[in-house]
Amino acid sequence: MKFTKEEISLCKQVAEKHRKDIEHGDWMIIEGDPHEVPALYIGQDFPVTKRTMLPLWTISDCLEFLREKGGFIVNAHDDIGDSFSIEIETANGHWKGTRWLKTRKKFIGKGLLEVCLKAVLAVLEEESK
Repeated sequence: MKFTKEEISLCKQVAEKHRKDIEHGDWMIIEGDPHEVPALYIGQDFPVTKRTMLPLWTISDCLEFLREKGGFIVNAHDDIGDSFSIEIETANGHWKGTRWLKTRKKFIGKGLLEVCLKAVLAVLEEESK
């Protein structure tokens, strides 16, 4: 699997707010490695420990996280010009009159993983408020 620089950057931003466990078969990079080459974790601690491994999220990681937080994707588009957009709806809304209004946000990026990571980051930022 290939990760763009933007996707790696978003994974770093997510890791500042939420550090998912790295398990066998997960993608990761070694923090501080100037080359930032993504690698599969195969259950061995090479000369580094799990603390220096930065998890790289996949689309399924993002969807699982959003589902756990009560959010879900309501729209996903492969837009014109090599860009993607998704709209997520989260459970953390507010009451208006007699009904619960959910929060809906739209994210745009060059790939589906990029927009999913932006959605995860937005949920984490909302939680930290």
